[in-house]
Amino acid sequence: MIKILYVIGTLDYCNGITSYAMNYYNMLYNEFQIDFAVHEYENKSSEYYNTIVSHGSKVFFMGPASKKNLILLPKKIKNIFKVNDYDIVHCHLLNLSPFYFFQAKRYGIKNRILHSHATKYAEKKSRVFRNKVLGFFGKRMSTCNIACSKKAGDFLFKHDKYFVINNGIVAEKYYFNTEKRKNYRSSRGLNGFVIGHIGRFSEQKNHLFLLKVFNAIYQKKNDIFLVLVGSGPLFDAVMSYAKKLECFNNIIFEGEVKNINDILSGFDLIVLPSLFEGFPVVSVEAQFNGLPVLMSSEITKECKLNSNVNFIDLDENKWIDAILKNCVNNEKRCEPSENMYEYDIKSCYKELSNIYKTIYLNSKSKIK
Repeated sequence: MIKILYVIGTLDYCNGITSYAMNYYNMLYNEFQIDFAVHEYENKSSEYYNTIVSHGSKVFFMGPASKKNLILLPKKIKNIFKVNDYDIVHCHLLNLSPFYFFQAKRYGIKNRILHSHATKYAEKKSRVFRNKVLGFFGKRMSTCNIACSKKAGDFLFKHDKYFVINNGIVAEKYYFNTEKRKNYRSSRGLNGFVIGHIGRFSEQKNHLFLLKVFNAIYQKKNDIFLVLVGSGPLFDAVMSYAKKLECFNNIIFEGEVKNINDILSGFDLIVLPSLFEGFPVVSVEAQFNGLPVLMSSEITKECKLNSNVNFIDLDENKWIDAILKNCVNNEKRCEPSENMYEYDIKSCYKELSNIYKTIYLNSKSKIK
């Protein structure tokens, strides 16, 4: 059986890269031995962790990518490669790719996949130079390039060859459900128009912009609610800012949610005012639910799978107008269109499976 190491950042439920990796893992674990190097401190309470180990796979908690921890990282990676004979390293983190790929080369791992999930190097300017440099070395040592969208691929790999593998989801899990809608809304006392945002609390996701927009809308329409799902480094800062706003009592901080599909039906609109994205998984989930979606014009247009999606420039007044135009209690949903099923994991996982098998066989034939 081909042995693969996935390198990801976290086992959080509301992390797009993690969702991507887990959706594919759940389809591939019978074909491949897939282990995970996770860049957070040991966390065995996650449902994802329990899923991985229940299938006989390993999880290596590598610690966060802090300056202090990066000094220890090469030794930690060596210890993994010494005792695990991997055929492929699939790295989803650009800034850590050279650390893994350098050691992978030393230990004779000939297949090193770099996966582009973004259209910018970093959220903060201070990290752009760092990630450019690290990405340069990661790309030089990569033997296979994958991207979640054409925009993400063109950004990172320029004229180099890459494969686009869709952000596949289990489509049927996200179909609209009237009972789930009623249950969620009644449990939270939501008796008006409900805006949902799902994503990590980081600068990239632009929460403060969203709160300013929501507060302005609240002045005109106070039977409106904002639900923020997720966790992350800026959670406390966003919460602190929200407490200063008049609309605070109409904002729900859900934190980490295991089953996003259980609450999507409770929303009337999904908003994604991100500063940049490769291809947000939540946009696919929302469209299979039939929700209207408003996205930042900075996000790749490849996310538009049906006519229910609109892209808005990051201007507060434009967002206020767009949301107000959508303020209709959205209990009726549009049905998924046929082309959307290209993003159903049941079909698109085969492309990734074929890539793994092809590069593995090619590397073996070169040895001979």
